[in-house]
Amino acid sequence: MHLPERLLIPYGAARLSRRFFEMDRDADGRERVRCRIAHVVVEPARREPLRLSDAGRLVPGPAAPRPDDAADRVSLLRAAFEDLCGLWWPAGRRFVAAYFALASSLVEEHRRDLRSRLAGFGALYDYRDWLYSAPAPLPRAWIPVAGPRKSAPSPESFVASDFAFWIGDAIVAAYVTGTETVTSARLRDLERLRRAGMHAMQIPAAAMEAQGPDALRERLPRAFLRFWEGERYPSGPSWTGMADEIHEQGP
Repeated sequence: MHLPERLLIPYGAARLSRRFFEMDRDADGRERVRCRIAHVVVEPARREPLRLSDAGRLVPGPAAPRPDDAADRVSLLRAAFEDLCGLWWPAGRRFVAAYFALASSLVEEHRRDLRSRLAGFGALYDYRDWLYSAPAPLPRAWIPVAGPRKSAPSPESFVASDFAFWIGDAIVAAYVTGTETVTSARLRDLERLRRAGMHAMQIPAAAMEAQGPDALRERLPRAFLRFWEGERYPSGPSWTGMADEIHEQGP
């Protein structure tokens, strides 16, 4: 699968509008896209997953000072991602809660190995800090499926997802489904993602209610179950505030 040099992923919006994007040029005359809503720009060539430790550029910083207790820090981070779901999407907030519960349980299950990985760092890290290596869930994310253009992106350039993860070399899309019949629009979206080489999965809301994090464990790709692989040590979120990243247009 060939990906462009940069991928712009807007998120946190139930609808996408042309007015969310504008074009400008830098001092060298290169065209750039500015996005007016929450977004992130990833570079496939770097093969760096977007992790919970990147929260400083993904979610607004906490109103209260950063707590010293590890569990409170995780709760604060989870609440920040839940807030991006909005008040009127309980299934999305439930997904975030289940995802954090799964990441925490995986760290606990592997704590012996994760402690041994930190043996050379003394008391600098706690094994529970590995949770921040989990891929970051971007709520109401818009996945780019069209190639680079000479104009600002349009809503037609993206496919809506309930959640999107950038795992370093691909986007994984997740949809929280109810009892309703899958619409023709959703089927078209899933086909567009498939043609673009993206991985998409559907998570029944009823399964999350009945199984909690186990519903995600059974459906997420295997890479999510050992998300600390490839990391030398964990990194906590910096809470530096959301970045205004610029997306440079390709040729």
